[in-house]
Amino acid sequence: MVEVIIAVREPGRMKPDWLAPFDLPEIPAVGSYITINHPGERAPWGEEMVVKRIWWQLFSPLTGEQNGEPTTTAEARGSVRQIIVLCEAAVGPYSTKGWRRAHEGKTGIHAFEVSRFAWESGKESPIQSRIAKRLMQWRNPSPRKPKPKDETES
Repeated sequence: MVEVIIAVREPGRMKPDWLAPFDLPEIPAVGSYITINHPGERAPWGEEMVVKRIWWQLFSPLTGEQNGEPTTTAEARGSVRQIIVLCEAAVGPYSTKGWRRAHEGKTGIHAFEVSRFAWESGKESPIQSRIAKRLMQWRNPSPRKPKPKDETES
């Protein structure tokens, strides 16, 4: 897991409206859609946003006095201090009523380019089954069998 700080702001503003730490399986890519669900909200409803920037805050033990000399020692290796995922508020298919009221119609607010769909762990709808089957066929294409020759052809 990667520890990141999600910072959410409205488009055109510099200061985030709020920040919160999260443990994620990977760092979201710029353009990713994120929905954050809070206690008391029925999943999957929540606050929706689009990732705009990734801000890496790094530490280097080097002092800048190396005069261009390459350093490869373990003591010279830097580390990550923080990873901040800068997001802008958006309106999506799972926005809560309050989130939608607060942001819908405002200048610069992004609307998700996707429609609502349901995907419950352990339960598949017929469309989910078809999607899963197509994905499996795409990942593991079966070899094409040659057509049987017609015996009258020779």
